Amino acid sequence: MVYAEEAQTQKKRQWAVLKPRELPNGKWQVSLGVEWVDGKRKNPRRIFANNADALQFCRDEDARKSAHGQITAGADGVEVAAWLDLDKKLLEAGAGSLKEVGNRILKDTLAVTEHSTARECLTKYLTTYLGHSVYTDDSRGRVNCFLRWFGDDRQMREATPEVMKAFFNKNPGNTLRRTVSAWCGWAVDEGYLPSNPCARPKRRKGTKKKSVPEAVIFSPLEASDLLRAAILAEDWTSLSFIALGLFAGIRPMEFRKKFRGAPAVLLDWRHVTPDGIEIHPKNAKTIARIVPIIDPLPEWIELIRKKKGNLSGPVLAAGKRGGGWRKH
Repeated sequence: MVYAEEAQTQKKRQWAVLKPRELPNGKWQVSLGVEWVDGKRKNPRRIFANNADALQFCRDEDARKSAHGQITAGADGVEVAAWLDLDKKLLEAGAGSLKEVGNRILKDTLAVTEHSTARECLTKYLTTYLGHSVYTDDSRGRVNCFLRWFGDDRQMREATPEVMKAFFNKNPGNTLRRTVSAWCGWAVDEGYLPSNPCARPKRRKGTKKKSVPEAVIFSPLEASDLLRAAILAEDWTSLSFIALGLFAGIRPMEFRKKFRGAPAVLLDWRHVTPDGIEIHPKNAKTIARIVPIIDPLPEWIELIRKKKGNLSGPVLAAGKRGGGWRKH
């Protein structure tokens, strides 16, 4: 039997007498015996600065081996063979050794310090964490979508990565995933889950990384050319879009936000006042905010007012995007 041969080899190695040997450079070496790894001969060694340290290492190693022999002396050979077989299969599957897998499970088990149902977790999340946030209704609706599939009365710790993978396969969508993931992330912090089950697996080596749109950054010269092009074309609507974007940091989606099955929500000139630019919750990428108007934006707004007359209505026309100006 292969296992018997391995056990015999390990036993011989275990009880080999360790003795320090002085090296020509004055240091001391302890040989741990010959080992065969993947058919190759290995001879691991330890180097010590003096004989005393080397002798202490030998004594500690002998004590460790003796204790190990006492532990394994009464082990059931059938169980040991089963453990070795399972260890081999786990390593071949890429899960790690039996010890590593066991330690991961133990760590996850100890990480869960709070126990409650998924419904109770959602209630606490909405009331104690989000409170009266503008995200409360969205979070309730999207997490409820998961709970209708998962079940209200199931324990929160049962929301494993496998469960989440099955749910998102049936309910795709990045917005849904982000919202449920935020809830699960809170559950991890509170001790209801060992880790966030919504986290995407790490990209394997050799696979292409999903492309992410890069932010458009203009140099001062490019920004000047962009403004000049809009003035020469006398396109005051596009100039409004460019000026508010460049000098107030208004995102393109905050000028015109489109919802499925609903009319677009537009940034209106009535939201642009001397006190600042009000970004409505329905327009904002994250939360509603007031953007202060600082130089040189007031001069550009005054120029646009002189050219267009009284500023009223949407800043950007319903069917206009303004992105084409970046090609000038």
